[in-house]
Amino acid sequence: MKQNLRQSKQGSTQRTYTFDNCYDETFNNTDIYTESCKEIVMASLRGINGTIFMYGQTGAGKTHTMLGGYSADILSP
Repeated sequence: MKQNLRQSKQGSTQRTYTFDNCYDETFNNTDIYTESCKEIVMASLRGINGTIFMYGQTGAGKTHTMLGGYSADILSP
């Protein structure tokens, strides 16, 4: 995530953030994994460090998305 800081006219700091992806309730776990996580997971299995950071409202399903059921087709390269 990139964070850009800008000074406003009043001298306070304004923060803007850039996200790789943003999902709503219409996406399923497979779509999210394939689009945002698979490349990072596969690289980590090759010894490359990676981080997947998920942010959202409590109860929105972040843990389920990260730890949901096992599917062999998701893990295939």
